Amino acid sequence: MKSEALRQRVETWLLAVWFGYPRGWQKRIYRLAWPILNQLSKLVDREARRRALKVERLPGNARPAVIVVGNLVVGGSGKTPMVIALARLLTAQGLKVGLLARGYRARGNRVPRLIDARTSPDEAGDEALLLAQTGLPVAVGSRRREALELLCSTHPGLDVVISDDGLQHAALPRTLELVMMHPMGLGNGHCLPAGPLREPIERLNTVDALLLPEALMPAARADLQARGLLARDDGHDGGEVGTEGASVSGSNPASTVASGPAMAPTPPSAPTQASAQASTPASASASAPAAPSTSIPAWGPMAGAPVSTGGCAHRKPPTRSTAASMTTPAAGRARSIPPARPPRAFGVRTETGSIHPLGQNPSSTPETPETFVARHQGQTLAAVAGISRPERFFGSLRKLGLDITKYPLPDHARISPEWLASLPEATLIMTAKDAVKCQDFPDVLKQRCWVLNIEAVPEPALLEWLLPRLGAAAPAAAGTSRSS
Repeated sequence: MKSEALRQRVETWLLAVWFGYPRGWQKRIYRLAWPILNQLSKLVDREARRRALKVERLPGNARPAVIVVGNLVVGGSGKTPMVIALARLLTAQGLKVGLLARGYRARGNRVPRLIDARTSPDEAGDEALLLAQTGLPVAVGSRRREALELLCSTHPGLDVVISDDGLQHAALPRTLELVMMHPMGLGNGHCLPAGPLREPIERLNTVDALLLPEALMPAARADLQARGLLARDDGHDGGEVGTEGASVSGSNPASTVASGPAMAPTPPSAPTQASAQASTPASASASAPAAPSTSIPAWGPMAGAPVSTGGCAHRKPPTRSTAASMTTPAAGRARSIPPARPPRAFGVRTETGSIHPLGQNPSSTPETPETFVARHQGQTLAAVAGISRPERFFGSLRKLGLDITKYPLPDHARISPEWLASLPEATLIMTAKDAVKCQDFPDVLKQRCWVLNIEAVPEPALLEWLLPRLGAAAPAAAGTSRSS
């Protein structure tokens, strides 16, 4: 567990500098490392643009249709619960659905394989095992195209395959790209390692839909509209965004967001990029990388980090013409075709589901949160969360009225039965993602453990928008062509 603790400290530091709540020493280290981080970010930016040229878009009537649910920001954004929710919605429409996952931290995941709920977590990975609990066909593998081929050859009647992540996996062909937006926004706007972005912000202009945290929709929509990444209209759908729909040079997207709800106070920050450049001689600014600025549009509870308003290397905010540069083919390369309109935006809320004992079928022995809380009044429970933002899980438990001792772990952390048994609390409660890693623990230990299910609930408009775009795969839209 020592290595996991070190990884957790590093992740905490990175989140602090990326999303704008660093302490003094964290900020000083970041600024000292900035010249190197900025150059590395430029390399990531160029590689992401090169990779985007290779993405293959499938026609709307291709069978199976492939939906990629990914994100731009590194770390968890709720993709797996969203994939499960989409799979259930489409299955309820009569479609045959299969699922893809990388099998992160699984042993030998370069070789694609089929898994089910009985597969060892070492062979499947925690998120893939969560998908397998749906009872739907699941294939895992870091080479997602090969995993897709295996899934389709084994289950030839599939109508739709949903990939949990894979937005940046250029070898995976896809019909639609849905991006789960991080509740803390786009961070400082820089690519890794200077910021949290896997690709430049402009990449959002080539996807089909953005899935936004419902509670933060006003602030998130305002920020994305200011960046030119979302149509300015009073409905969800919209036409092209011209220059008037994008934030132009000299504008500040943060000013658009600051008046929105769900905004927390911005902590004190260092001088902004503009003021730093104003006080720097022209010759000096030309020879050295610009220091990061500190104004950050934030949707959630954290604000005030160094910010790039577009792209990864201090670019201007993107417009539709800027996004086209990400899909202009090099000589001899196939063109990646972006949607003809700015992406749609849909709200997604998270709901607290049932609570069930570890090692038992969630559907056969569920307990309502109210019943569980009533039975554990006056007790302190051990709360274990090995996810990207464990505080969200702990907050959900507190809202239910539970008294807890927090045991945060790094995302995808391995849990040993010895460590779990050493916790002093008589009753333990954990995330479903952690629970799948504990299924083979001794029964005497599992009897102490309970699992809280957190579910993603997209707004109904998402399914209404999605079905016609699946073309022949959708019963209600059979024979129709894919619209953009």
